[in-house]
This record gives sequence, structure tokens and C-alpha cells, in this order.
Amino acid sequence: MDKQTELHRIQQEFTDLADLLAAIGDEIRQELI
Repeated sequence: MDKQTELHRIQQEFTDLADLLAAIGDEIRQELI
């Protein structure tokens, strides 16, 4: 696997993680309100 593909894969994982964290944050806000 070349560097570019590896970098893209890592960026995709971070994007998925950010989406997950945003969803969790929304859930927590709903609970607190």
C-alpha cells in the first residue's frame, strides 16, 4: 500500500470517529436538557 492510500484510509477513520463523537455529544445534550 502506498503512502497516499494509507493517508486516505487514516483520514477516513478520523472522519468516522469525528462523526461518532458528534453523535454521542448530541445524545448527551439531549439527556441534559
